[in-house]
Amino acid sequence: MREQLLRDIEVNLNRKTIFDVRQIARALSIHSEFPQKPKIIEAILSYARGETEAQAPSVRGAPPKSDVYDERLVLQIEQCRQIFKSGDKQPESVLTVNSSERGFSGKVSGVLEKVGDSWFIMTASGEAYVADSFLQRYPLKAGDKISGSVFRKDQSSKPALMVIDDINGFPSENAEAGADFSSLTPVYPENRIILSNASDDAACRMIDVFAPLAYGQRAFITAAANCGKTTLIKTLANAISDSGDSVVIVVLLNARPEEITDFKRNLHGAELFAARFDALPSYQTRVAETAFSYARRLVELGKSAVVLADGLSVVGAENVKKFASYAVNAEEGGSLTVIAALSENSEGHEGVAVTANNLIKLSPQLAARRVFPAIDAVNCFAGREESLLSSEELGAANNLRRNFGAEDIVKIFKNTCDNTRIINDYKNG
Repeated sequence: MREQLLRDIEVNLNRKTIFDVRQIARALSIHSEFPQKPKIIEAILSYARGETEAQAPSVRGAPPKSDVYDERLVLQIEQCRQIFKSGDKQPESVLTVNSSERGFSGKVSGVLEKVGDSWFIMTASGEAYVADSFLQRYPLKAGDKISGSVFRKDQSSKPALMVIDDINGFPSENAEAGADFSSLTPVYPENRIILSNASDDAACRMIDVFAPLAYGQRAFITAAANCGKTTLIKTLANAISDSGDSVVIVVLLNARPEEITDFKRNLHGAELFAARFDALPSYQTRVAETAFSYARRLVELGKSAVVLADGLSVVGAENVKKFASYAVNAEEGGSLTVIAALSENSEGHEGVAVTANNLIKLSPQLAARRVFPAIDAVNCFAGREESLLSSEELGAANNLRRNFGAEDIVKIFKNTCDNTRIINDYKNG
C-alpha cells in the first residue's frame, strides 16, 4: 500500500511545474541543496518515506510571491510519511491533540468563522486555522459548513485545514455562493411547524394550539428562573428535528457543563453550539455569532433553518436584538426561524420581546407548584394566528383561554394523548 501511495505522489509531483513543486516543498518545510525540479522532488519523496525531517524555513533568497499550493497533495505526502514511519499502519482518523510528531490529524467538520483578520473553522474538537488561499480559491463566507482534513505541525500549534472535501454538503468544486442574506425579501410566516406531528408531548401540543410556530417566526420563550426553559428548548429541538423539514441548530450559552452533556446525548440530529458558564463573554458571543452565521448561510442557499437559543442574554441586549432580527421567511425561498429563551428580568428584555411575532410564556406559579409543562396558555400568542390555525383550532384556543385557568389547561392536555379530541370538545365555545 505505501509503495503505491509513494508512486502516486511521485507521478503527481512530476506533472507539476517547478513553481508548484517549490510551493509544496515550502509548505512541508523541506529544503533541497539544489534548485532543479528533480532534486526538489527527490527531497520531498525522501521526506514522504520518513528518511528526513522538516527543517526551519530558510532566510536565504527572495520570499515566495504566493502562498498557494496543492493542499490535497501536501496532505497525501504527510499521510504517506505517517504510514512509512508506522510500518504501514493506517494513521489516526480523529483530530489528534497530543501528538508531538508533525503528522496527519484526520477528518473534521465545522463552521467557518472570522476572528480579527484570521479565519478558522469551529469544530466539536476545537478550532482549525484556515489559510487565506482557501478564501481565494472557493466562494467561502462566514457560516459555511466545511468538511475536510487537517494536520498540526507540532504539539504547540493549532490544527490547520489542508483539504476541503465539501462545502455546505456540496463537493468543494461545486460550491455555490448563494444569495446575499441582506437582499432577501421578508414576508409574513405562513408555513406552519406542527410539533405534534412528531411528538405527543403536552408542551408541543399546547404550543400548536396557543402559540403556533411557523417558518420565519421570531419567537421568545419568556419566564423567570427554574420554569423549564432549557427543557422546553430541548423538547422543541427534537420535535422540529423529527419533522425533517429544516436544519435545527441549538445554541446553549452560559450553560452548566452537565446540561451540555445532556444535550449532546439526547438531541435528535440537531446541531449544537455551546459555551459553558465559565467561558469569557467574548467567547459566548463568538459561539452565538458562528451559529447564526451558519443559519444565515443555509437560508442564502434556499434552505430552512431553525435556531433555538438558551442563555442568549449573556451576549447583551443589542446582540440579542441583532440575532432576533435575522428571523426571516424569504420570498425568494428559505427561512430562518429564531426561538430564543429569555429571562424576564434580563437586561433589555422588554425591548426585545416587543419584536416577537410568537410568545411562549412560562408561569413561575405553575413551576412553583410543580405543574409542568409550566406553559401559561392564557398569555401565549402568535401573530396572525388566524392564518395559521384552522377555524376549529382557533375556536378551541379562544374558548379554553376564556373559560379555564393556566393550570386547568395544562391538566386538560396532559390527560389526553392528541389534540383532536380537545379541539372537537372545545371548538364551539
